Amino acid sequence: MAETTLGSTNYRVKEDRTQRKADQSGPVCERERKITNSEYQKINSTSRYTATNDLTELVEKYRIFENVGKGAGSFYGVIAE
Repeated sequence: MAETTLGSTNYRVKEDRTQRKADQSGPVCERERKITNSEYQKINSTSRYTATNDLTELVEKYRIFENVGKGAGSFYGVIAE
C-alpha cells in the first residue's frame, strides 16, 4: 500500500485503521453475514459519524460490504466471494 501524505494527513494510517476495524468486526460479519452501523460502533468503540465513514469506505473502496436499505433498519451485507 502506497503511503500518501497531504499536509499533516497520513492516508496510510487511516487505511490501516479502517482495515483493523474491519478485522475486529469480522466475527459478527461471518456469523450474521451482515453488520449494522450500531454494531460496528459498539465493536470498535467509535462514534456514529466515524462508523458511517468507515463503513462507506469499506463499501466503496474495498468492496467488502454492500449497503442494503436506507435509514432505520439498513445494514451492510457481506459481498459473496
